[in-house]
Amino acid sequence: MGHRHVTRLLLLSCAATGMLAFTVQLDDRRQPETVVAAPAGALEHLGGLDESRPHDHVIDPETGGLVSVAPAKGVLPGAGRLGPMHADPMPPGAAVSFPTTTRALLNRAARLQAARTDAGQPFGAGAAAPLGTPGISTLTSHVTPSCSGTGRDGNRVQVLYVHDSASRLSAISPILRNEVANVDDVFALSARQTGGERRVRWVRDAACAPVIKDVTLPGSALGADFFATITALKKLGYDAANRKYLMFADANAFCGIGTVYDDQAVKGNLNDGGSASYARVDANCWSTGHSIAAHELTHTLGGVQANAPHATKRGHCYDESDLMCYDDRSGIAMRSVCPPSQEQLLDCRHDDYFTTAPAVGSYLARSWNIAGSSFLDVLAPTPDVTLRSSGSAAQTGDPVTFTASSTKAVSWAWSASSTACSLTRTAERAVLVCPATVTGAVAVTATATDVRSTTTRAESSTVTLTRAAAPSVAVVTPSTPLAGTAFAVRATPTGKAPFGYTWQAPSCAVGTPTAASATVVCPISMRGWDVAVAVVVRQADGQTRTVSRTLRLG
Repeated sequence: MGHRHVTRLLLLSCAATGMLAFTVQLDDRRQPETVVAAPAGALEHLGGLDESRPHDHVIDPETGGLVSVAPAKGVLPGAGRLGPMHADPMPPGAAVSFPTTTRALLNRAARLQAARTDAGQPFGAGAAAPLGTPGISTLTSHVTPSCSGTGRDGNRVQVLYVHDSASRLSAISPILRNEVANVDDVFALSARQTGGERRVRWVRDAACAPVIKDVTLPGSALGADFFATITALKKLGYDAANRKYLMFADANAFCGIGTVYDDQAVKGNLNDGGSASYARVDANCWSTGHSIAAHELTHTLGGVQANAPHATKRGHCYDESDLMCYDDRSGIAMRSVCPPSQEQLLDCRHDDYFTTAPAVGSYLARSWNIAGSSFLDVLAPTPDVTLRSSGSAAQTGDPVTFTASSTKAVSWAWSASSTACSLTRTAERAVLVCPATVTGAVAVTATATDVRSTTTRAESSTVTLTRAAAPSVAVVTPSTPLAGTAFAVRATPTGKAPFGYTWQAPSCAVGTPTAASATVVCPISMRGWDVAVAVVVRQADGQTRTVSRTLRLG
């Protein structure tokens, strides 16, 4: 390999029969028995093969990466030896057998979006369609992508839509753009857990949106041989060392697959621009609610290293919940040390492969930490925000108090997902009251702006509303009111306070007509007449009750 590190390359894939992992140890001190260097030019004559059948891996002399070849017959030493292979279940909500027609893909994305928003809006096609709803439940909208540099300078992640027939990109671009945005969400929220801010350095356009490149490959390149995919891409020029190619493949041979060099060096790490890296997510694993793309990209960035404190033997970790942790059949028992919400984020306790603030002397201070990857942008830290509510369920008209806090010096802005609700704001507090016309989930968002860096962070909390009963009202009036003399009337409501009052008495004067108690004075000329005294009571959610009494004036 020409470098001082002991390295290995893991190829992790979820195929129709499960998860495959090929591991090859490369050591400068001795020539490995199962991997041999191929002569320059020899790989040009190697065709594609079934990755699940016996074969060898050889070192590509151009990139130092591995290429699969069929069992050699005396041509290459070490022929016929397999790397370790294991089966692993598909992620929840996914299956290789999922239909991948355009309608099926859009419907699956729509169901996922409806489950997150309860909006039931269709997931529209076309380039102008919205990004969709984040897969991470704590986000109401995707994080803003980085806009550093020219969009093509330096080390960057290039998103590819690869297919072997007519392109469907215009129809499925909303799905793919949402998947790409979900990847940024994973890195942003994971970084914030340790006080940092990270974004993927995408190949982007002038508007700062990640570019999705449409690439046509031969059908033989999109089967179960991942290296056939890589070879086909290289022939088209997608082989730059300063690129990680994140493919969304219009195929269903895998769920996700990617490569990672086992290189612990803090500087000059092979995963940090040593050669082109490749990851692939097939159509059956789009819109699963679990970012397979973020998982595979994390592999290409260098996670999880073999000597990490909680590493499995096949490039993952065993301390759940964690985006990179699961039972990969390497014989290591899983243990649960973090809440289920961490399943969508990186590095359960930020001690194996990702932290923006490694402790002095810790493993990630001494070894490769993907938070330091040059394929990620370091943004100014945003303020931390903690948001609490007085309840997660309420009736219309009930005041629900939201309290926000931050360890930074910040200013606060508040908003509610329903503009029909009132939101009374006082710095770090807001009180929500919704009318009877608003039921279901209402989200309140607190946005903190750091007074120094002007960076912002928003957190949301949701309350579920049910409609309250309309008010009931008891009215007290005198039995024998006199014309020309003031008499008192009083309303006593039951329902959602505070209440509003409107008193009426035709041809009579009403004192304090908007209070619970009022006075009425009718002209002396009305003696012997009947007068209708009425009150309209409005409760906090806007529902009203009208009560009228007919009085004979003495």
